Amino acid sequence: MVSSFSCFNLRSVPERGLAVLSVIKRGILTVFDLLRFRGREVLSLIRNIEDAADLSQLNLMRQEVEKVLRVLMSDGAMASQACKIVSEFNDKVVKRVIQFAEDVCGPSPCAFAWLGLGSEGRREQTLFTDQDNAIIFEDSPSDNSHEYFMRFSERIVQGLHECGIPLCKGNVMATNPKFFGSLRQWKERTASWIRNTDLSEAELMDTYVFLDFRSIHGDQALEKELRQHINELIAENLFFLKSLAESIISIPMPIGFFKHFIVEKTGKYKDRLNIKLYGLVPLITCIKILSLQYGLMETNTLERIEGLAKGGVISADLKEALEQTFQVLLTLKIKNNLVDIDEGKDFGNYVNPTDLSLRQKQLLKEAFWTISELQKKTKETLKVEEQRF
Repeated sequence: MVSSFSCFNLRSVPERGLAVLSVIKRGILTVFDLLRFRGREVLSLIRNIEDAADLSQLNLMRQEVEKVLRVLMSDGAMASQACKIVSEFNDKVVKRVIQFAEDVCGPSPCAFAWLGLGSEGRREQTLFTDQDNAIIFEDSPSDNSHEYFMRFSERIVQGLHECGIPLCKGNVMATNPKFFGSLRQWKERTASWIRNTDLSEAELMDTYVFLDFRSIHGDQALEKELRQHINELIAENLFFLKSLAESIISIPMPIGFFKHFIVEKTGKYKDRLNIKLYGLVPLITCIKILSLQYGLMETNTLERIEGLAKGGVISADLKEALEQTFQVLLTLKIKNNLVDIDEGKDFGNYVNPTDLSLRQKQLLKEAFWTISELQKKTKETLKVEEQRF
């Protein structure tokens, strides 16, 4: 592929650029990812984010991510690769905001980890959505630690908001006491969630979002210890996973008897199909539930699929089908979001099947059939009874 970085090689990257490459390679991206997909542009934007002097400048850099996403997709990047790069940008923005907060609040009194939740935790963000975050800090006998991290979290959440990353409508943020606490408090909180046989719908949703947590900044040992604690709790309380699975395995496949798509009949989304509700949600959730049952530490959906296949939980054929399904649905979502931006609309999850090519329609039908098989696998593994959807 001939592109703007045809003469780009490691020797041409300044020392700081090499450091960025090294950090990314240890994280979620490889040097190849960056060199193949507009390496210079990606590295330049990362450096600009890291060097931003204030929140307004950081907001300008954040707005450039949409342009990079468009270029990545037009260059032929797989949707999952584009998500990794967007997630890397998001992590850099969050880390810079945390640095600004530390400048104001002073150094932290003890170790902490800032956690990304939901799609941010899975490294599957397509564009900057609203905030989903939490904070965990080392157990400390000092009351000052609690007060410090309250002020610190407020600074970060407000800073992200000023950078154009909206506050979470569901209040899934570190400023909410439910998503704030020491390691001991988090262990107690997650134990109360997992051992409770009668969680409310809101509590189930909070738990569902939290279980994809990932340390973006700080001491990763805190994340690792909490995740190990959660895996042990789940192993002792398998009914918890059943409660998460009951409604998910009951989501119907939106394909009729004659293999036509089942679309909305009336209303705002007439003749459209919700690919998040019928596609991404059951796929991501079933994979998450199976991964938790078998004690996998990964949060990214593709990495979880890989782990389940290696462990013999799913077959090689199902692994391949699930990977393709994820790419198909994620590609449709990204392209749909970019069209929404162009038309001045809020992000949506609906597509009109008539707008798709014959090949796209076939791929989408195959994706739904694969998800149906995954739902059956989850139902059989957990021995769950279906609910009426």
